[in-house]
Amino acid sequence: MVVSKAGTSSTVAATSGSLRRPAGSLSSALASTPVANAPDLSIQLQVVGDEPRHLSELLTTFPLAAVVVDPFTHESSWLLDTAPDPDRSLARSMDLGILPAFVAIRQDGSVIGSAEGWDPHTWREAATSLADITRWSRPEIPAAGDPAPYAGTAALG
Repeated sequence: MVVSKAGTSSTVAATSGSLRRPAGSLSSALASTPVANAPDLSIQLQVVGDEPRHLSELLTTFPLAAVVVDPFTHESSWLLDTAPDPDRSLARSMDLGILPAFVAIRQDGSVIGSAEGWDPHTWREAATSLADITRWSRPEIPAAGDPAPYAGTAALG
């Protein structure tokens, strides 16, 4: 998982302390947009080369922007050595159904916005929600060279 906090980004691994729906197409036939649950704040995240910290410790000053990927897919396999999460505890605690996912988490642990699968429109909406409350710049999504939208894979394998 890659997280961004206060203008920096780091690769972290989650360790622990039901799928809502199967992977499918990104069609407008979905009844509603998936929304991540507030995460378990006792989950430990570990920046590569640093000590593990509880998620609550990472949310003391700024919201957290988490990009949760499936390191076992071809698209994100290069992260396998840097972002191991064998039990997928963070994805499980937020009840994510599809990866990749983008989740913006407020300091109190509530979810500001989320997107599952690679659908640039929903990622842009979630990033805009985060930018609006923090007055941060909103990243351009999609950016030149980004992949085409795809449904993603089941978050819990």
